Amino acid sequence: MCLGCRYDVSGMDIRAKCPECGDRVAPSVNNIALESADHKLLATLNGSTRAITKAGVLALIGLALLCLGYGFRGGGVGSQAPMFGTLFGSSTLLVTTFLAAQQMRVLGSHRIPGEDPKAKSFRAVLRGAAIFVVAYALLSAAVLVLLVSGRISLSQHRAIEYVFTMWILFLFVPIYVCFYLHSLAQRSRSLKPKLLMSLAIAGMFVMIPLPAATGPADESILLLLGLSGSQPSSFPRLLPINPPYVWPIAMAWCIIVMLVAIAYFRRGLGFAEPIDSDVDPKMSGA
Repeated sequence: MCLGCRYDVSGMDIRAKCPECGDRVAPSVNNIALESADHKLLATLNGSTRAITKAGVLALIGLALLCLGYGFRGGGVGSQAPMFGTLFGSSTLLVTTFLAAQQMRVLGSHRIPGEDPKAKSFRAVLRGAAIFVVAYALLSAAVLVLLVSGRISLSQHRAIEYVFTMWILFLFVPIYVCFYLHSLAQRSRSLKPKLLMSLAIAGMFVMIPLPAATGPADESILLLLGLSGSQPSSFPRLLPINPPYVWPIAMAWCIIVMLVAIAYFRRGLGFAEPIDSDVDPKMSGA
């Protein structure tokens, strides 16, 4: 039955709309809409999206510090300005990425109302991606500490360069969140899935200029971290900005898109509205 008007929608395409009230059929699957889901799931969505929002804001600060360190760069890791940007910027970014990925894992562990095999597979991928990102963040943090302490040398270990150039994967964290919110919106009566899908796709557009930053790896993320490179390239000259700034700008764009998606999601489900438990609902209408 349609959740909006109780019209019989059995046999209709899940992507269709109710011919009686125009409501989408998808939320009526199993007669469960997201707004009517289990309280535990809604509490998880509320807490996780709030935590991811805070992590996103802190990640933007970390990116700004990385750019600040590069802007006042000196003679490699030993210089104080790059050291400041590297230690505080990268550590902030790694910690926030770790926290956001942890919340992704929490979100992926809760069954979605009216879940089909496709949605179940999506949650499995979400959990797997979260575990991978957490592991990679821990590996990057360990390598960064060893580099700064002088235990290993970048020039002696070529593989270390790839550890940091693979930071490109961190851009997918906010995009994953947007796509997951889109899957949830398909089971909601108050959210527009197309809007969240558009935001997720918008986050992927920044992948276009990234080859200009990741192709000559030593001139991009490595210099951003205050590390000296060894492979010069003329390709970055085509960019209107300094190549090392491409990655943080792209990452910042993905995070901002994610924050907009989360804000819309929370507002649509009423999470963004403060609830004062001490106020009697009957008295508040007076």
